Amino acid sequence: MQEIVAKLAGKYHAALVQYQPVFDAAGQKAPADYWIWDGIHPTYAGHQLMADEWARTVREFWPTP
Repeated sequence: MQEIVAKLAGKYHAALVQYQPVFDAAGQKAPADYWIWDGIHPTYAGHQLMADEWARTVREFWPTP
């Protein structure tokens, strides 16, 4: 599914937020259950990771003058 989403983002010139690398890196700093409480749903800390990555990606994709 990640490959399909990446192709769609390219086709429609949309920002692509890639969360997996962010969670992989975070897993080196704290155990997985710190970031995701049940293996699927993020904790508050996991939501913050996602929000920060979304903002970084969008700023990079659509820089302000």
